[in-house]
Amino acid sequence: MKKVAYFFGGSFDPWHNGHERTIRDLLAKKDERVILIAPAYNPWKNSGLIPLKERINILKELYKNIPQVRVLEEGFTYTVEFLEKYAPNYELILVM
Repeated sequence: MKKVAYFFGGSFDPWHNGHERTIRDLLAKKDERVILIAPAYNPWKNSGLIPLKERINILKELYKNIPQVRVLEEGFTYTVEFLEKYAPNYELILVM
C-alpha cells in the first residue's frame, strides 16, 4: 500500500505568509501524512527574487525540525516531472 502525501508545489518566490499558513493548516490535521514541498524552477520568469537553490535552502532550514515536512531539491519545472518520480511511491493529494 502506498503512503499518502500532500503535494505542495510552486515557485515560492518568495515564500510568504499564505504558503506558511497552508503548511500550518496541514500540520494541524495531525494525520501523519508527509507534506512534500516542491519548489519549482520557472523558465518563463526572466528573473526571480530568490534563486531556486536559495529558496530550497531557506525552506529546508525553516522545516528542519518537522520530520513530516520534506523539501524536495529537484527544482521541477512541470508537475508531470514530479508525478513521474513520486506518484509510483505515494498516493498524492494536490494542495493549492
